[in-house]
Amino acid sequence: MIIQVQNITERKKVEERYFNFIERSSEAMIIISNRKIQYINETGLKFLNISEKEEIIGKTVIDFIHPDKRNISVNYINRVEAGETIYRIEEIFGRVDGKFINVEFTAFPVYNGEKNDMHVIMKDISEKKKTE
Repeated sequence: MIIQVQNITERKKVEERYFNFIERSSEAMIIISNRKIQYINETGLKFLNISEKEEIIGKTVIDFIHPDKRNISVNYINRVEAGETIYRIEEIFGRVDGKFINVEFTAFPVYNGEKNDMHVIMKDISEKKKTE
């Protein structure tokens, strides 16, 4: 019998600081794995007019993208899953109340030990688009 013990205390502290940062951010932040939403911060819930995280966790991110934009969005997702960072892309994102909002997002891969998850940072640019 061989037993290996590894102290992961420091890694857990880093993870906790990372999630505290995300949770307190003024930007909407989503973590996606296998194209499904695994985590959303409180700002993201407000952004998408969601009251409970359970309403979105486990859902496919493509379900929230405007139907006219899904093909190009799948291309962006493929690129991030391949390890590329996508900067400041404008997109139309659906809220749970059926309304669509214009967003600007940045997405980047986060290696979780097995594959690349995706971290997405979004901001509402609807007012900017109205002005334009």
